[in-house]
Amino acid sequence: MEQVFPPIPSEVILPWVGFAIASGTLSWGYALLAAVSGSLAGGLFIYGLGRLLGRERLLRLILATQRWTGITPKAFLRGETWFQRHGVWGVFLGRLLPGIRSVISLPAGAWHMPLGAFAAATFLGSFFWDGTLLGLGILLGTNWPKVSAYVAYYQEGILLLFLGTILFLFLRRFFPKFLP
Repeated sequence: MEQVFPPIPSEVILPWVGFAIASGTLSWGYALLAAVSGSLAGGLFIYGLGRLLGRERLLRLILATQRWTGITPKAFLRGETWFQRHGVWGVFLGRLLPGIRSVISLPAGAWHMPLGAFAAATFLGSFFWDGTLLGLGILLGTNWPKVSAYVAYYQEGILLLFLGTILFLFLRRFFPKFLP
């Protein structure tokens, strides 16, 4: 669903879910099904928006809402160029690339890519991406004692870096004039 609600990317959530799988709290199959279903649902929603509005109205909407959505006309045009160059493979591979993943559905819908091809490419790309992130979380989970030793040592620095990043992203999104 990060395509609909981009502030919480899959790179943050799914490794934690993988850790829960490694600890026995969740099932791998159900977690992967939920992740891919959410990615597909979000992609289809954004595809439908692109198809319904068309390119010109979509660009006007992006321009009017970029402050809140974080999607800029430049990002859309980059996704559109990627889509025009690679077609169905662009949608598939776009699910694996953070800069493209959140916008690739918009040009696919605006350019009326066949729904079946879009859904298949989105499903397969999301399956690989979400599965990889869950797998990384599982690997992290089995090595958690090693990781936690490093985290404990660098905990305060990591926390300050994390909070600083959150503050920076908040200011950049809602108060862009305060940043250089």
